Parts: sequence; C-alpha cells; structure tokens
Amino acid sequence: MSTKNFKSMMLSVRLQCYNHGLFIEEALQSIINQKTNFDFEVVIGDDFSTDNSIEIIEKVIKQNTNSQITFNLLNRKKGDLYSINREAKGRLYNFYNILKNCNGKYIALLDGDDYWTDPLKLQKQVDFLEQNSEYAICAHNVNELNTFNNLVEIKPGKSKLLVYNLDNYIINNRTPTCSLLIKSEYLKLDTDFPKWFCKMNFGDWAILLIVLKNSGKLCAVLPDVMGTYRIHAKGIHGNLYENSKAFRNAFKGHLLFVKTIKKELLFEEKYNLLLYKKHLKVHKRLYKLNLESKDFLKALNHHIKFMYYKLKFKLTHNNY
Repeated sequence: MSTKNFKSMMLSVRLQCYNHGLFIEEALQSIINQKTNFDFEVVIGDDFSTDNSIEIIEKVIKQNTNSQITFNLLNRKKGDLYSINREAKGRLYNFYNILKNCNGKYIALLDGDDYWTDPLKLQKQVDFLEQNSEYAICAHNVNELNTFNNLVEIKPGKSKLLVYNLDNYIINNRTPTCSLLIKSEYLKLDTDFPKWFCKMNFGDWAILLIVLKNSGKLCAVLPDVMGTYRIHAKGIHGNLYENSKAFRNAFKGHLLFVKTIKKELLFEEKYNLLLYKKHLKVHKRLYKLNLESKDFLKALNHHIKFMYYKLKFKLTHNNY
C-alpha cells in the first residue's frame, strides 16, 4: 500500500512488525505525531503476523491526517518472492527487505512493539546529523519498560552527549533500536550489503557495525529521552526473564555474532584485542550460567575457552 513513489527523500522510518497487535497502533501514532520541516515515508514490513496487526496498520494508515507522511505497507503474500526468501534466509530477511525499500537519506528504526515519546525526535536527530558531518549515526536515551516487573530504566542513561565509535560497539550493543537514526549511504544496500547479515542474531547491532566500519565515523547519543523500548513476554528478549535456557542461548548468540563479524567484517589487526575481550566476557558468563544450571561439562568447556581467550587477550595487549 503506497500513495506516492519517491526516488529520494530526507527520511524513511523502517517499521518492522510481527504479531504486535497489542502495540502497533501506539507505535504508528508516535510516528504520526512527529513534527518535522520535511516530508518522510514510513516503510512497514509485516512478517506474516497471525494476529490482527495488519488490520490495525491499515486502519491507522486510513485515518492518518499528517500530510507530511507517506505510508508504504509492503505487499507480501504466502508463496511470493519475499516469502520464499524469508523462508530460506531467516527472520532478519524482513529487516533487510524493509531497508531495501527505504528511499531516505536517513533511516530511523522502530519495531512495532516500541514507540517514540517526543514529537520532535526525528527533527532533532536529522538536525544533528546535518550539522555534524563526523557522525553517521544519531541515537538518544530511551525508557526501557520491563513489563515483567513494571520497572522503567533509562538507557544508556547519561545526561550529556555521548560519543561511541566502532570499538565500543564491538564489545557491546549500547543503543536501543528505537533510538537509532542512520545515514543510509553507509549501508551500501545497492552495492555490497553483506549476505551474512540475515544469519545474525542481532540485526540492529550488525547494522551499527556495518555503518561505522563503512563510514569511519561516529555515533552520537543525545541526552533527550525520546522513546520507549518494551520488554514483554512475546518479544525477542522477553523469554530471557522467565527461561534460564533461553538466557544461555542468548549468550551463545553473542558468540556466533562475534565469530561472524571477525570473519566477515575483516577488521584490522588492532581490533583483535577487542574481539578477544568480547569472547572472554561471554565465555565467563556462560561458565557461570551453566554452573548455576548444574551443567558441569558445559561449564568446564566455557571455563577452558575463557582461559584461552584471556591468554590471547593478554598476549595481544602486550604486543600493542
């Protein structure tokens, strides 16, 4: 569903949805509430939701009165080319496919179970990147709402401008997805966007590394709190709060992630120190988690690997 075609524009919102019927209207309304001095598009990729997400999306689009926004609800049917590729390449093919349909100089990321709280969010971020050419990404503080205990925590939580570089993101993903605004040129979607992306566990984290490596630039985190990220039972990270096995599997995902980026992103030798540091941190955590679960064989395995990477880290550190 699209009302206009664009060759290029200032900004695209990448809205990703799967069974977000309880939340998607709030996400869409937070986009519609944005006040900008530019027109922008919202590209929506629903990954064959089995709830009423599509009906809600279509209803909100029909009722939209913000003339600066054009909605593009990607047309997908079971058995079509998208469906075939999605089946073959996995969950993150939805992420990639939405990005491929974005026409903006900037792309803002939002998932259907999160929402923005500041109507000037997009304007503030675009203004910042337009005025500060040394940055390729602009993020901001968000409220992390944990629906399991109804606690709200501000992430990253600093009251001043933060600056992150590639080194920082190799160690950890530091900025919630709903806060991210990126310069689309550094994704290289029409040339050499990496095929390994769809195999990753953490799409936003991979995107950050791709953009920072391709650009050689920085990420700025504005102190403004301008969005809410939900942790809930049906979310990607929700079951981590109820299932210790899922928690261990999440850290295994970190291992796959760091192995893949080491192989595929072809980092300079100086980044090996950071990669070893990431390895040893994850193996240490998995050692403790398996010990708590009384899986002593796996605990021993991770302890050995922890000691191995600790030695590699020490030797590499001495060489630098």
